Amino acid sequence: MSDLVNQSSHYYRSLSSAKSLLGNGDYLTARQILASLNDNFAEEIDALIRAGEYDEAKHRLQRYLNPKYPSVAACQAHVGSRQHYDVAKQRELL
Repeated sequence: MSDLVNQSSHYYRSLSSAKSLLGNGDYLTARQILASLNDNFAEEIDALIRAGEYDEAKHRLQRYLNPKYPSVAACQAHVGSRQHYDVAKQRELL
């Protein structure tokens, strides 16, 4: 269990470092950190950096590191709630 926690903690710290480096304009070092993670999300962020989409890369990292909902269940509970749509105003779901 502690190996999983250590891996998860390392992953979070690495993504957080990459986001900080992007904010400082150090794209090369951010890409090196992302390459060390060797997973699909890191590769997606790296592709955005290579394409010059720095703001989008930072935005996606921000969303990943600080999700709007703490769990899938919380998100599903919100999406299924009445406050997610107003039929009287829009006549359809958002």
